Amino acid sequence: MNLTANSIEKLNNPSDFKRDILNPFLENSKMHYPNSIIESNSHKVNIILLKKFPENKYSFEYEEAISLIFKFLKQLIPKYNLRDIKFFENLEYGFNPSFKIKVSNSISSQDLTKLSDEIFNKVGDFAESNDIEFILDDLSIILCR
Repeated sequence: MNLTANSIEKLNNPSDFKRDILNPFLENSKMHYPNSIIESNSHKVNIILLKKFPENKYSFEYEEAISLIFKFLKQLIPKYNLRDIKFFENLEYGFNPSFKIKVSNSISSQDLTKLSDEIFNKVGDFAESNDIEFILDDLSIILCR
C-alpha cells in the first residue's frame, strides 16, 4: 500500500490517539522506563520517560512550605495531646507529601474524625495566612492510633 492510500485509509478510519498510539507506546516503554509523566494541553502532549522519579522532584518553595507546616503541626502537639508527628514523601507517583500523626489509643473513631477535620482546617488556615495554599492539593495528614 502506498503512502497516499495509507493516508486515505487513516482518514476514513480515524484512530483514537490514546488507545491506538499513546497506550501501546507507554506499554512498550515500561520495560526500560517504568515511570512516565504525561502532560497535555490543546496544543501538545509532553511525555517524559523515567527509569525512576528524581529524588527531589519538588522545588525549594515546596520544601519551605513543608517545613513551615511541620513546625506548625509540632505546635499543636500539646493542645491536642498528640504523641508523634512524622513526615513522609512518596515520590513513586510524583510529589505526594504526608504527615503521619499518632494520637492516643483511647480516642474514639468519631473523635478521631473530628480531630482530623479540625487539624486539617487549622493547617489550611495556617497555609493560607502564609501564602502556601498551593501545596494543600498534594498534602495528606493522616491520624493514626
